[in-house]
Amino acid sequence: MRIHSTVFVSLTFALAVAACAGANPSDSSATDDTDPDGDSDTTYVPDDTGDTAGGDTDGGGGHGFVVTFDKDRYEVDTLEILAHGGVDLDGDQTVDNQIGGLLDAIGNLGSLGISVDQVNANIAALLDSEGAIVLMGVQHDSGHAVHMDVVLGQRDVTVGLEGLPDSYDDQGIPKQRLVGSFDDADHFNTSDGALELPFQFYVDEPSLLVAATHVKSDVTIKATSIEGYLAGAFSVDRVMSDIVEPLVNDYYRYDPDQAENLLLILRPLVTNAADLDVGTDDPKLSGAFHFQAHEEPWIDPPTP
Repeated sequence: MRIHSTVFVSLTFALAVAACAGANPSDSSATDDTDPDGDSDTTYVPDDTGDTAGGDTDGGGGHGFVVTFDKDRYEVDTLEILAHGGVDLDGDQTVDNQIGGLLDAIGNLGSLGISVDQVNANIAALLDSEGAIVLMGVQHDSGHAVHMDVVLGQRDVTVGLEGLPDSYDDQGIPKQRLVGSFDDADHFNTSDGALELPFQFYVDEPSLLVAATHVKSDVTIKATSIEGYLAGAFSVDRVMSDIVEPLVNDYYRYDPDQAENLLLILRPLVTNAADLDVGTDDPKLSGAFHFQAHEEPWIDPPTP
């Protein structure tokens, strides 16, 4: 018997709407992209993740460090939208994070009452109650190569934590696998991954799957935990059709004219908020998140 099925996290539709703030994520006040482990609230993830599988098999490779980490599994206990800072997703040496500069503006738009603090509080409540279970698995491959799996989970009264079958392909391999390399003995980056994230605006509302592409991560391995950043590009069309329109229409379900008027304002704002050039025809919005995960054993579901 399952006592919890999961929804992922409450990230909200802020990616699209808060464009009205006119924030510029590459403003000089938020582009200190050279200090990923320092006191700055900005981190920078380089495009070049270094060695790949099949490279330096001794783990040293002339880089001055040896990777002794093997593999471990974790449960996410903190996932926060970054209010400031972010990562470089498109290789232009500037921080990309439309969420951080735009989210709070939604609180003053259409009386929808949204803020970074509120959304992050919703995320924390979901994780604390295990209404949302997010699992990560990190494995050192060869040389400096590493991969990190991100799966949705559930708690089974018999076996404990396990990945949801829908998070795996027919071969039993996690669908959301981020591949990269170590740049220090306890730090690695991944790039050009893909994640499908359920967006949940209100805790008691169903979640909506929205795909993020060009996903990068910046991860530090600690004694019994990992901590880092996830960032990705979100399609403007998907954000509008899957998140903004359903949310506005539901909020103003007794006043459809008001809903339509608000959507007429939001559609061009969402499009104009697109800040990424990632070589695709459809415009993309950037988002960046901080996470922490503690060491916790979990199992993969049986292969079909």
